[in-house]
Formats: sequence, C-alpha cells, structure tokens
Amino acid sequence: MTRRIIELLVTLAFGLLVAPLVADAQLVGKVYRIGYLAVGVSPTPSVPYQGIEAFRLALRDLGYVEGRNLLMEYRWGELKSDTLPALAADLVRLQVDLIVVPDTPAAVAAKNATQTISIVVKIFDPVGSGLVASLSRPGGNVTGMSVMETELWPKRLELLREAVLAASHVAAVHPPSNPASPSLPGLGALTFFIRETEAAAKALGVKLTSVELGRDPRGWDHAFQAMASDGIAALFVHQNPGFFANRAYLAELAARHRLPTMY
Repeated sequence: MTRRIIELLVTLAFGLLVAPLVADAQLVGKVYRIGYLAVGVSPTPSVPYQGIEAFRLALRDLGYVEGRNLLMEYRWGELKSDTLPALAADLVRLQVDLIVVPDTPAAVAAKNATQTISIVVKIFDPVGSGLVASLSRPGGNVTGMSVMETELWPKRLELLREAVLAASHVAAVHPPSNPASPSLPGLGALTFFIRETEAAAKALGVKLTSVELGRDPRGWDHAFQAMASDGIAALFVHQNPGFFANRAYLAELAARHRLPTMY
C-alpha cells in the first residue's frame, strides 16, 4: 500500500471519529488507540513488514504520534485464522477507536466482533466477503479499499509470457485452500486466483499447472525440484500472508532452480 493511500484511508476513518487535531506542539487530551489485526506473521528484525512503518509515518504526518496522542495495539494470527475471532474480541474489549485490517479473514473477524467501531480494510472483494453492501455505498462500520486483483492477474501473466518467451508452460503457485469456517466466511480469493489465471492462460495459449505449496516451507524445495523436472518454464505466485512471510526463501528457491517468477 502506498503512503498516499494509507493517508487517505486514515484521514477518512478518523474524519468519522474525531475532530481535527492541532499542531504537534499543542496536542493534548485524549490518546487515541488503533487496533491492527492481521492473519499474517508478526514482524521480526530479520523479516520486517515495511507496511507497518509506512503506516506509522503516515499517521505521524497527520498529527498522530505514538507515545504522545496515539497507542497501537497489534494482533497477529500467525497464519492461523481460527485465532482471529479471539484477537478481534480482545481489541473490542480494549475499546480501540479504530481497527485496521489488511486481509479478508481478519476483516471478517473484526466485523463479527463489532458493529460500532470503525474498521478500515485493504482486502480482496469486500462485497463478496459480505463485509459491505456495495463499493459505492458500503454502509455499516467497514470502509477502506478493495484490491482489484482479478483485473491484474491476467495482465501479470501476459507480462510474464512476454518477458519469458519460452514460458509456454507456467505453474500457478498457491497455498493450500483454507477450509471454509462458519465464523470466517468469504475466504474465496484463492478460488478466484485459480479461475482467472486459468482463463488468462487459455487466452494466451499457455499451459498452466496448479502447484500447491504446503504451509511448512521446509517442504518447498522438493516442490521446486519437481516443477523444474516437469518442464515448467516460469512461475506465477499467488499473494498471501504465508508466502509473504517467507518471501526471501521463495525468491531463493526460484533463483536456485532457474525459474523466472512473477510475484
């Protein structure tokens, strides 16, 4: 997410909640609390999440400074979606002023936990996930940005085909499907990814093989060896928190097996 988009989202959400604050030197009174809920892995010094730092800088530019008039409450699912309802409930218990979520499972959990606290999202298909009534009139307490991935997937595959002329056989690399849960509906991004990518491959005359990488990265090397042996010429990787947390290793494996990859 670019800093400009973050600024717009935070400005929109806080505009619904608070009056504009004055200059830094005059900030007094209420300390605002933002909850950040994600299904992904908590950042570490070796695997940082640059989006968090950009978010903090954008908040500072708007006059919200941690330790002065702002507290951040981070909750990470560590790739376990069944933990999200309890994490969302914890943020509601803390009476945060705003909940920010970057993925659909966390957004659904937050929506199920509260109908009064504003929720700012950056997710795939908020309408299909049942979070908003429509993009033009979302209603309720959820606002933010819809990631239009379905339009970008075919174009990315087209660019990969143009860049790698020998890429007549491409692997669509994705995580295991996440079983639907009554408490976490609307997790269909993977289904859309496979469907749209298959349609784009057919239009381009590209053979597409669906390859599932398990949740344990220790088994990925074997999968990459198999893809290289099967004559796959390039990889097209689905975006998800598990792959993002292990992005350096994914790139290392692709380079080791000499497989051009679109991320």
